[in-house]
Amino acid sequence: MSYSAQQCLDMAKECGRMASQAKDRDARAALIEFARQWLELARHKEHERKILGRQNPNRCKIPAIS
Repeated sequence: MSYSAQQCLDMAKECGRMASQAKDRDARAALIEFARQWLELARHKEHERKILGRQNPNRCKIPAIS
């Protein structure tokens, strides 16, 4: 399945939400890493869209990865 940049951001937010509720340190660390990877994929998808010239006025804002 191919995800849009916005779907990737939504997944990152969900991983972040789950990480904030995780009691297990290892699970929390894994979820934080998943969120980071989803953000990275969102950034890639947005870059790909720009390169291919499919400008969309409704594009999503992708936060910086920290």
